[in-house]
Amino acid sequence: MSMEAGRDPRSDETREKLLAAGLELFGHHGYDGVTTRMLARAAGVNQSAIPYHFGGKEGVYRAVAEHIAGEMAPIV
Repeated sequence: MSMEAGRDPRSDETREKLLAAGLELFGHHGYDGVTTRMLARAAGVNQSAIPYHFGGKEGVYRAVAEHIAGEMAPIV
């Protein structure tokens, strides 16, 4: 299995799962209504993946907002 520039594809997959879970959960429950446990469970990953990839819940939230902004940029 080839890893581009030393990156682990499983790590990228975990990050994407957390981002997708964040989109769903923050959209339905807002920032205060979501816990890291909920994020991890929805993404199907270990809770420790959240601080590893994003630094914490706020980092996931920020990544979700950046993702949405990036999706909207071509429209504006």
